[in-house]
Amino acid sequence: MPKSILPSCVLVATILLSLLATATAVANPYSGSGDPSVAAYDAAGHSTHAAVGSSVPSAGYYPGTGAPEAPTPTTRPEQWPANTTPSGRDQGGATGNPGQPDNAPRAPDSALARDCEDARILGRVGPEVVLAGEVMALFVNHNIEKLKEPIPDEFREELLKNWLVRAIVTKLMFVEAKRSIPSENFGPVEKQIQAYFEKEEVPRLMEKAKLTSAAALEERLALLGTSLEWQKKLYTERTLGQQWMLSDGGFKKVISPEELLAYYRRKASDFDRPARARWEELVVRVSPVTSKQEAWQKLAELGNQVLGGLPFAEAARRGSEGATAAEGGVREWTTRGSLASREIDRALFGLPVGQLSPIIESNVGLHIIRVVEREEARRIPFTEVQEDIREAIQNERFEENFQNYVAKLKDKTRVWTIYDEADAVAKKDSPDAPRTR
Repeated sequence: MPKSILPSCVLVATILLSLLATATAVANPYSGSGDPSVAAYDAAGHSTHAAVGSSVPSAGYYPGTGAPEAPTPTTRPEQWPANTTPSGRDQGGATGNPGQPDNAPRAPDSALARDCEDARILGRVGPEVVLAGEVMALFVNHNIEKLKEPIPDEFREELLKNWLVRAIVTKLMFVEAKRSIPSENFGPVEKQIQAYFEKEEVPRLMEKAKLTSAAALEERLALLGTSLEWQKKLYTERTLGQQWMLSDGGFKKVISPEELLAYYRRKASDFDRPARARWEELVVRVSPVTSKQEAWQKLAELGNQVLGGLPFAEAARRGSEGATAAEGGVREWTTRGSLASREIDRALFGLPVGQLSPIIESNVGLHIIRVVEREEARRIPFTEVQEDIREAIQNERFEENFQNYVAKLKDKTRVWTIYDEADAVAKKDSPDAPRTR
């Protein structure tokens, strides 16, 4: 996960951190008691509450035993009359929309298919499901600036499988936040984050996609197989999860001056800078049509013009054949040892600054160079890089704390995906798999 946290940090951090004191009053999520909306687990780590709208028994959710059972199909209540028209014959259950005329408009088949695909369950994290629509929203959110065309159907399944890993982590963090934040405060916090989505995140997505209106953004998202509603759901859950994670003490540890200095000493070579120089050159190439003697005479004439007062850049534009002749022969910072020509390299770091060199021969032709500016090899002082070091330590610490935090969540939250069984079979059938006699 990238170290950067969504811009909502400033908005939400104060809200969530203010809940910490209240959160201590929440029942232990492993006790099996307290707020029934908070997932609880028994001593074996199994959930003691069934997920809302799920047929999974309250005894717990066990990965690797297959996908969650589908809800029982809805049947028509007795007081509803059966539809006996030819276009909607009742076959023992409700068909269509009761009372809806036969010529009522219906959603296009493609839209219905997309809605069904978005609602497909790809995984389960504790009491929450991970839907295909959420995974696609995550992929598009990360890549919207590069996506201009619909994603081909033949790539969609592999894409969902690959990005499900990230979606699982997002859902783990959300489940932890929902488990920990008191239920009476969860709703208001969620609403404030959603308001921030409309105010700040939608314009940010528009800027990334180089679009000028929310309507154009919605159209682009639809083209890519998602929507603003899916983006809002992703943003809300991700922000809640991230901000609750940041309330963990490990993410707040202050970096001391001693740690900064120790890092500088430990990685001193990272702050070494080789000698470098900025310079100008006049070049005349030797070729089948230009002999070495002719090239020498032409270059000597250009050098004499510079010695006579002609600006070096003007001489380069008039007669140089170098790669930067049109820009006045200027060459940017060049580090010692980076040039193919050892003769030019020696001149760059041996000539006095501002002095024209003798004519130098290389494998491409003849050169006159002049050093404009030069820096000797050095080690950047600690005082110049301590803020860079602080950022580097923060990044390292964040990554370590993040990995530890996610590992802790995985230890106490059941996770299942539709790909688990297939991956297990593939691993078993792999040539590298251990064989038994």
